[in-house]
Amino acid sequence: MNNLIKSAFEKMPLPSVEEVVRQAREEPVLFPDAGAVTEEWIRLSQSYLVLFGRWFLKETGLDRLDERVSAEGIRPASEEQKGFYQKYDRLGLRYFYLRCWARIERLEGEETELLKKYLEEEPGEESDRFLERTFAAVMAVCPEEPYTVFEPKMTLHRDYSIEGAQIPLAMRTVADFAPDGSLRSEAEEEKRIRLAGSILRQLDSALSGDLGCGVRTAAELFEN
Repeated sequence: MNNLIKSAFEKMPLPSVEEVVRQAREEPVLFPDAGAVTEEWIRLSQSYLVLFGRWFLKETGLDRLDERVSAEGIRPASEEQKGFYQKYDRLGLRYFYLRCWARIERLEGEETELLKKYLEEEPGEESDRFLERTFAAVMAVCPEEPYTVFEPKMTLHRDYSIEGAQIPLAMRTVADFAPDGSLRSEAEEEKRIRLAGSILRQLDSALSGDLGCGVRTAAELFEN
């Protein structure tokens, strides 16, 4: 039987080196040097994201918030509307995704070998302890510069700034248009924007408290 990571890769295959290198050059703050991106780096980074995604949801309950947003009738991005990070995200949610990849080159030698082991063996409770020890360094933008403000890339509505010690998260919703290009409902559109604002006012502090590590969420209120 396939283990957790291999099953995840079967459901969503890994991207090509060329695709990841292209993103690394566009947004170097969130990747190692583009020349360091190899098939092995991609495989290990995505392996870590699979493990981290499961642990992250267990620690934060963000999947329950995702379900509540869906219950409000808010539209998520379609497959065609997903950007690079959402396309290859491993949280498995409709609206929320990690806006980064795992910087597995920050792991120590023994930690890297342990991650490789989880590719072949079903991760048990020890994988949670592995994540607890390593995630702050692996998932944050630049933990060696914890208070430096970085601007990885402009989103549709604002510059997205984040401190080095924080983990980048995004919430993406889409307006509901009729075939003629008009909004199906002004009231529903106002609700979508109001709901996103309400979530953002509380989400980062709640997630940061759950993890003991800063989280910074960007709202991507795409129109189409």
